Amino acid sequence: MKLFMLLFTTLLLGGCYYLGQNTYKDIVPNPSKNWSGPERLTVIMGAANHNLLDNRTNIKVIATPYYPSVVKAINRLGQRLYHWTEKEFQSATDGLVYESCGMYIDWQKENELVYDNELKRLESPLQFDSLMFFLTFQVRGWTSDVLRIQIPVPGGGGVVEQSIPLNESARGRPDITPIKEGSILLVNERGDVITPTMVWGKRMSYLTQNEESMYVKFHLRVADRYFLQESKRFFLTLRGYESNIRLEFSTDYMK
Repeated sequence: MKLFMLLFTTLLLGGCYYLGQNTYKDIVPNPSKNWSGPERLTVIMGAANHNLLDNRTNIKVIATPYYPSVVKAINRLGQRLYHWTEKEFQSATDGLVYESCGMYIDWQKENELVYDNELKRLESPLQFDSLMFFLTFQVRGWTSDVLRIQIPVPGGGGVVEQSIPLNESARGRPDITPIKEGSILLVNERGDVITPTMVWGKRMSYLTQNEESMYVKFHLRVADRYFLQESKRFFLTLRGYESNIRLEFSTDYMK
């Protein structure tokens, strides 16, 4: 499934995806087996966020939160790609939903109802014990010999790309090795900050023009206080990559 998401985000980075006419909120209440291909992409992209149009940094990030609805959409696309049986689809989805947010899906119910770890029907974001993101990185500006910087033109005139030759000592790469040490944060509307409890899946120590990807997981229950209490939004923040990257997510999509 990670390979599938790499293929999907490659299409997204190239601008080659299509969103269906129905919105996320129109699609999710219906059984996932009835979702069309464009509707599955709509569910994934409706929940995800990115900075692909942010010209302040050459580092582009797509963050996909693994809500139950998103996992179902990803695995429905995977089912078509890998010819899974319905049982194989359900098994793969069960494992990923539980790993991401500690929840269960009742496949016997027509609308595939989701339940939390106390077997209460999912009705609120406050029922999420944890949340996992799939992150995809790409560097648009670095090469082995030159640094390409995009400079915004005042007055809405687009951007100008400036190429700067690099000497041997300057041919660096943004380093993602210290990712466990505070470079990725989740921030709520109160300003509370939590760091990932798990980070895994990255293949390289440095970002290059080749895609890098990884999973990050956050625990949302902190002692007696729930991280998303009194928050309608939360922010995934990545620090130390040319400029800070801040991606906003709405709790309305946590279904």
